[in-house]
Amino acid sequence: MKNWLTTTKAHSMPAKAPAKAIASRAEFERKMAEFRRATGKLESCRIGFVCAKTAEHFDVEFGRASAAETFKVTAIEKRTSSASPSASMTASASALRNFDIEAFSFAGWRCPCCGNGDFVRCGCGQINCRWRPLREVGGRRLYKCEPGCGAEGPLSTMHAIDAAEAAKGGAKPKALAMTARPTLPGSKAPRLLTRIR
Repeated sequence: MKNWLTTTKAHSMPAKAPAKAIASRAEFERKMAEFRRATGKLESCRIGFVCAKTAEHFDVEFGRASAAETFKVTAIEKRTSSASPSASMTASASALRNFDIEAFSFAGWRCPCCGNGDFVRCGCGQINCRWRPLREVGGRRLYKCEPGCGAEGPLSTMHAIDAAEAAKGGAKPKALAMTARPTLPGSKAPRLLTRIR
């Protein structure tokens, strides 16, 4: 009887020469940025604001083609009356991303309600346009979070900001909700933050 099963040495396969060298991460990012610009599908996020004059809520959408670029204003929309603050408390804290403030260009940012071109973020998390003037108290200039928590305090430089991912797929972006966050015991003087110029 013959042994039909035999072991043979596997012939070594010749190494396949790469058609092109693998692109670096920077080259990949550059090509993705070109693709995003060509298709209009930018990386986008939304930040919710409140007009200090009219108490109307509005959202600003920012977009960028690559992580090496800054987010630029792509749309400013007033919230509809159906998207009231209490009805739109749907954005979860996990959907928010924290960015360095330098990642954003606020050129073109304007409050659509009163036309003001500057904003303040309170310790309560609400971001108001800076329509209200600062109040002089004992040589200190104080800003009051209105509408909002009513806290009053000196302005300091803002270093980071939270933004939610904007809706994808061509659907109309949903308004960013003001999320209720647990608070820690605060100091006597609340700190209000303004963006740096």
